[in-house]
Amino acid sequence: MPEPTLSPEVARLSAEFAAFVAASRTREQELQAALDQRYAETAELSRLLVASKRREAVAKKRIATLKARLAEHEAQSNLTARLRRRLNRGTGSAR
Repeated sequence: MPEPTLSPEVARLSAEFAAFVAASRTREQELQAALDQRYAETAELSRLLVASKRREAVAKKRIATLKARLAEHEAQSNLTARLRRRLNRGTGSAR
């Protein structure tokens, strides 16, 4: 007698187990797809970060160059102004 009642129970448990295994596989595939997507996003963000750092380095060099040019220009401007003052003093005293 236990045999007939056990068989439907075993069949039910087997069906539940099969459903659980199928759901687990589906979930594993979903998680793997999400992981692959995150990996792709991380790779893209890393590429953007490297490119950004490269642009930052170029910008810093350009700023340094422009600061040096500005300092040269200011030095030339100061020299020109001093020479003009001397010339003006010289021509003013000669008058």
